[in-house]
Amino acid sequence: MKIRILPVTFLLVFLLSACSLPGRTGNSVACLQGNWEMSNSDLNLMLATLVPVPGMSIPVGTFLMAFSGSDFSYGSEGFALRIEIPDGYMEADAAFLTTGTFSAEDGVITFSGLVSDREISTWRAVVDGEVVEVPGATSIDFPSPGSGPYTCSDTTLAITSVSGTGDPFVMIFTRLP
Repeated sequence: MKIRILPVTFLLVFLLSACSLPGRTGNSVACLQGNWEMSNSDLNLMLATLVPVPGMSIPVGTFLMAFSGSDFSYGSEGFALRIEIPDGYMEADAAFLTTGTFSAEDGVITFSGLVSDREISTWRAVVDGEVVEVPGATSIDFPSPGSGPYTCSDTTLAITSVSGTGDPFVMIFTRLP
């Protein structure tokens, strides 16, 4: 995978330009077109499956996927990454964006030409109410979407992928208006 720095605002531009096509259903490229959002509870379940770090969560932020023609984007908006520690927590703002192309046939979606940008801002430790800047990772290795079976309806998109351990997991998104 080639990693290239892209402005995170590109995600916003891409999502605003992708058109939503309500009324399209079935496992077709037409059904996928538009903007999709994952709920925070599903996001944290996926995070626990893909990055099994005890006490890690994303308490704030939006996880988005958009399809326009044969292009897609997959990324975050306003993420706060949190790790629980004794008597407090560590937290940093995190952003990632993966773009590329996709194809869909016979209920299987395939992603290709992936380009990713991942970034974590300064870590803050909050212990007993005191906030201290601390060293920490500056990039997040949030997995890119994997190819796999999918189902699509007017309101819901479910893509089955495989984690780094080989275990399947399902990404569930809701169509945005």
